[in-house]
Amino acid sequence: MSAFRLLSVTLLLAACGSEDGASTLAPDAGPGASGPLYSVGTIVAEPTGRSLFVQTVTELSGDVDLDRAIEVAGNARHWAYEGAVYVGLGQEPTLVRYLPDATGQLQEDRRFNFQRSGVLSSPPGLVFLSPSKAYLFLHEALSVLVFDPTEMVITGEIDLGSLQEEGFVTELWFPTLHEGRVYVPVRPVNYLTFEIVPTVRVAILDTATDTLLGVADDPRCVAASRPAVGPEGAVYVLGEGRNYITQVLAEVRDIEAPPTCLLRIPAGTTAFDPDYFVDVAAVTGGLPAATAMWASPGEPGVAYAKMLDESAIPEGVEITGANLWGFAAFKFWRLELGDAVVATEVSPQPFSTIDFGATPVDGQLYFGVGDTSMGGRTTVHALDPATNGAAPAFELTGSLREIYRLR
Repeated sequence: MSAFRLLSVTLLLAACGSEDGASTLAPDAGPGASGPLYSVGTIVAEPTGRSLFVQTVTELSGDVDLDRAIEVAGNARHWAYEGAVYVGLGQEPTLVRYLPDATGQLQEDRRFNFQRSGVLSSPPGLVFLSPSKAYLFLHEALSVLVFDPTEMVITGEIDLGSLQEEGFVTELWFPTLHEGRVYVPVRPVNYLTFEIVPTVRVAILDTATDTLLGVADDPRCVAASRPAVGPEGAVYVLGEGRNYITQVLAEVRDIEAPPTCLLRIPAGTTAFDPDYFVDVAAVTGGLPAATAMWASPGEPGVAYAKMLDESAIPEGVEITGANLWGFAAFKFWRLELGDAVVATEVSPQPFSTIDFGATPVDGQLYFGVGDTSMGGRTTVHALDPATNGAAPAFELTGSLREIYRLR
């Protein structure tokens, strides 16, 4: 099978980004307290490595400092569900559950280790199905751990060994839950030969039987990302070329670059619709997609993704691969999914880097703008779907990873 060659291992890493300066932390944020409480995850890069900082705040405003945050070394992960915070450790295969105490400080409640052959850290894919059931996707072991997120015990496992492609590591990316099925992007990659398989691939799991129902595969684009649900119940998948790296390298090597495109899996099926294809650049005035999609909060059938505007890259700068991600050359666009996709640029909004994308909370999509390298600062903006515009909300150190509302 042919594959588009990458220039270095680093190109294969996922894109992975109050006026008085006081952090609005909760003084009485325990289980009996009232009022909003949020969990904020921040990635801070330093010369010695990167760390995840997780903390609770009562308002998404002002200057969110890291004084009371929990620091977790490495490329750790952060989720929340039913008022609890879950952290996947970055340097060992362990998931830790935290609960806020009466002061709002996160306290460890329980943990479990999921050591498997070749599994060294926490993966990016986790989906909560109920207070007693969740899926954790282990791409290094090609399996899905079924576990109880309340008791923090493993209750089962789904073997995905059939997804293995010889010569490649099969990454299981950020999943989407819809109508009793989990749609998980499958991204084969070879870190030694610097190749990715040129296809959009999605595995579909049945949550009632904990089985693999099928695999949707389409070679018209490259690299599946987080799926989004359309108004008619179909599942839409954006083939974004692994944050546009495939397209950059094709241009460098003087070969035809695949488009970034939208494909869809009709409701109740396990295959891509062969008659549905949307070239993203054709609906955005020539701008290609460069990130995953994020579902618009409270708006079924609407999603947001960042598009690349090469005119924002300084003249004379050579784009050779992942250095593209560090340029503030990307903007969010609103995508109304369906037979005819309607794309509208978010305005106002500043240009931003790839960073860690967006995080939905309280009917808004929050994303970071700023130089986050080596402990830099981020101005977090709130994108309001009602106006299709974005405005500054608060500031923090490092890159915004996620925000979750705990209550």
